[in-house]
Amino acid sequence: MFLTVLALLASLSDAPAAGPTTPPALTVQQVMERVHARARANEIVRNGIAYIKHKTVFDVDEAGERVHESLVWRMWIRDNVTWQQMTTKNGKPRNGKPEPPDANLAAGLISWYTFRLDEKPIQPEPKSGIPCWVVHFTPSGQGTPNGLMEEVASRMKGTMYVDSHGFWIRSASGSLPEPYRKFLVINAQRVNFTLVQSEELGAVITRKLDVQFWYSVLGSNSAQRHEYVYESFTLDVPAPAP
Repeated sequence: MFLTVLALLASLSDAPAAGPTTPPALTVQQVMERVHARARANEIVRNGIAYIKHKTVFDVDEAGERVHESLVWRMWIRDNVTWQQMTTKNGKPRNGKPEPPDANLAAGLISWYTFRLDEKPIQPEPKSGIPCWVVHFTPSGQGTPNGLMEEVASRMKGTMYVDSHGFWIRSASGSLPEPYRKFLVINAQRVNFTLVQSEELGAVITRKLDVQFWYSVLGSNSAQRHEYVYESFTLDVPAPAP
């Protein structure tokens, strides 16, 4: 099985060292089929990787941003399941119970939307400059979002940059095209997100996720920015899954 995965990854890897190549013309369906294939292989390769997740919540108003809360988790992946354990909250040590993480936006990006290629399908990814397929996405109404954050995310539209040879999502950004109301209590008025990924230890891993919310709860308006940063990747499993 592992050799099969390595062969698949090799077929989706970056261009050969012999020189730059021009990716063949593909339809958006063919691009996304390759993205799904890379994601399936990545589920196996990610096993055994451990890392640290930092989450900082900022309150946002006319005066700027203020830190509302800061959290640190130890993360690890076993049997295709990601686990997290809180180690720090607002600078104070914690020994949290191992639990699955909240939303998985990177996985949702290939499950919740309808896709189309940009008129100029291959462009440099804005941050890295690496050639990518430029794929625009809009809500499809398909998939099964888990929890409020994924429900809101599944209603966004935006653009992703898919590595032109490796077929993994290097970055993505999106926004909520219209307000989303939950139980007549929570009203998400505006939501924006940006996602950045990279290859670590042979696997594709999210490096940074930034989400901005403008919402109201029981008629009280608020705005926050949630920043997730992932770092310190190793092959050590820091704790057993429960």
